[in-house]
Amino acid sequence: MTLDHVINKNRAKMGIENFTPHDLRRTAATGMGELGYSGEIIGKVLNHTTKSVTGIYNRYDMAKEKREALEAWSEHLRSVVKGEAQSS
Repeated sequence: MTLDHVINKNRAKMGIENFTPHDLRRTAATGMGELGYSGEIIGKVLNHTTKSVTGIYNRYDMAKEKREALEAWSEHLRSVVKGEAQSS
């Protein structure tokens, strides 16, 4: 069973009108941006490719930077769930 199927099946119970799994990507990307991560790092986290000359020649995968951004996002989500998040 896919995430999309489970959410669509339970949307009414959860009080969600419209949702796609893509919304999770958008939320994470926006959140990492708010945490101060660059569009370049967020793009790598989202596995986007760069068609520029630099993007073609630069083969560095930014694994360290992606891990840092995802760990920061994870910590932010934990603080939200615990009710400790600061409002912007």
